[in-house]
Formats: sequence, structure tokens, C-alpha cells
Amino acid sequence: MDEFTTVKNPKGKSDIWRHFGLQKSKITQKLIDNTAVCMKCDMVIKCSGGGTSNLSAHIRRHHPSLLSSAKSLKSSSKTTTADVHVDQKQSETVSLPTIPKLFASKYASSSDRSKLITNKIARFLVKDLRPYSMVESPEFKDLISCLDPRYTVPGRKVFSERIIPEMYESAKENVKLNLKNAEQVSLTTDGWTSCATESYMTVTSSHITDSWELKNFVLQTRALPESHTAVHVTAVLNAAVEEWALPTGHGKPTLVTDNASNMVKAGELFGSLHLGCYAHTLNIAVQKCLSVKRASHLLAKIRRIVAFFHRSNIANNILQVKAEALGLPQHKLIIDVSTRWNSAYDMVSRFLEMQVAV
Repeated sequence: MDEFTTVKNPKGKSDIWRHFGLQKSKITQKLIDNTAVCMKCDMVIKCSGGGTSNLSAHIRRHHPSLLSSAKSLKSSSKTTTADVHVDQKQSETVSLPTIPKLFASKYASSSDRSKLITNKIARFLVKDLRPYSMVESPEFKDLISCLDPRYTVPGRKVFSERIIPEMYESAKENVKLNLKNAEQVSLTTDGWTSCATESYMTVTSSHITDSWELKNFVLQTRALPESHTAVHVTAVLNAAVEEWALPTGHGKPTLVTDNASNMVKAGELFGSLHLGCYAHTLNIAVQKCLSVKRASHLLAKIRRIVAFFHRSNIANNILQVKAEALGLPQHKLIIDVSTRWNSAYDMVSRFLEMQVAV
């Protein structure tokens, strides 16, 4: 096995060679290329092409006391231009902060990146109908921090009082521009009650563009705590026409509502062509037919059976077992709704499908 001795580098011009030597074979008496030996700890260091970056890095890591000044650090990497860049890179690598320190600096709220993420969150809240409180959820904040630790989620007030209202105003101006270019617009409206027993009234618009494209917009949903009389409904409609600057060159917009008496009266007070909703009119006609004695008795019997299975989990589970044994689909029974005539058809069809299992 070959043995080596450590000798000074005769060609070493950098001060760093004061701390390193070269390996010399005792047998061949030749110097070993591309390696150096630390005089302090006898560690063999690679130094390809005579570069000193690895040597400097070794001294900084393991023997910082040997570096008397910053000047000696600088002079230790002067051999070639390439070595300087490599040495600087190595120095930066050694002094890199940890991951938490790297992301310690947060985006400014006015930065482009912060604005982009904030707008994306606002769009998510609007499109998915999410509550404002979601942005203050610890789990949501943890998710955003995982995706981008430098971003800080604004509070709910920022979204509710500034960002989303700004989005609304922008969308509103776009809708008004579309309506301004329409020759004539028709309106539909109806009142409804939320789960919190709060009354609202929604107004939508429809028009056809010059290129025969149908455009529909939900213009507004307004609280209507008063009783839904014709006078109050008319007041909401008139306010909508004024707020959205609807075209009235051919008279007020055509109004489409259900056939309730207050809506019929509101159509008269509004002073435009009023049409009853076709689907509502059809439902009234069909319900009249279904109220015939023989039909209503049959539907009542099926409805009682279906309601029984809807109330009892045990009965519903037995029904599914029977259906599987008979090779029938694993379908649940459907109960009809008085406001949708086709639900009676769906109820009877599903009952006939599952009749043997029932």
C-alpha cells in the first residue's frame, strides 16, 4: 500500500496554503493532484484544479480561529475568477438562515403577491358562498401559512368592509354597462324567507343582445321586513329600475312573477306588461287535475307509505335489504311537493319501481 507525506505547496500563492499541504507519495515521490491536507486536523480536502474554495470553507467551518481577519478570508480565494464565484457561493451557503428565518419577513399588504392571494380568497368566499368568519379560522390560516408562509390573511372586516364591496361595485358597473346597451329589459321577482325567518325579495333581469344572445343577471336581493303587499313590492321594483338605470325608452320593463294576488296587483301598480310565470301557471293547472278525487286518494295513499319510510330508519334499511335481494336498484322513495307538479310524477314512478320490495 502506498504511503504519503505532507509537504508545502510550492505553487500556492494564496494565504490559505499556510494551513494546508499536499500529499507526496513516498514510493514515486510525486505530488497527488486535486487534494490537500489540513495541517490542523490532517483531513484530506478536495481542491480540483488548484481551487481554494473548499479549503476556505473547511477553515471557516472547523478552524475559524485560524482566520485572523476578513482580509485573510478574501485573499484565500484569489486564484482564479471562477474560484472567487465558487468561494462566494460557498460562503453564502454556509451562512444561509434556517427555513423559519427565511420566511420570517412577511409580504407587505400593498405588495402585488399579497393583493393577488387576498383577491383569490375573496373570490373563493363569494363564489362558494362561504362565511366571512372562515378567514379567521385557525385551520384556514394554518393552510394558507403552509402554502405561503410569508402571506398574512387579513381579518374578516377587511373582506366584509373593503375587498368584497369593491368586487361588488366592479361587478355592478359591468352589469350596468350591459343593461345600458340593451334595447329592452324584462324583470322577474319573487319574495322568500330565509332559515332565520327573515324576508327578502330578489330581482333578476333578462335581455337579448344585438347578436341574439340571452343575458341574465341577478340584480339585487333586498330585505323586505314589511308584509309583501303590492305596494311594497312595487316600491322595490321602482327602486331597482332607478338604481340599475334600466332602459325605459319603450316603457317600463316587462314584469314576470308568479300568479299570487299581491304580485298580480303589483304588476298593475308597476305600470308595465305583466306576465304570469309559465311554470307556475302550469303547476296550478296540473294541481287542479291532481285534486280530482280518484287521483288525490291514490296520491295520498302513496304519500303515507313514503312518509313512513322517511320517518323510520329501521324500515328504510329493511327496504334496501329487500330491494337488493330482489335485484332492484338501491333507490330511496320520493315524496311529492305541492309547488312542483312533476314531483308527484317522480313519487309515483319511484314507488312503482320499488313496489315489490315495499
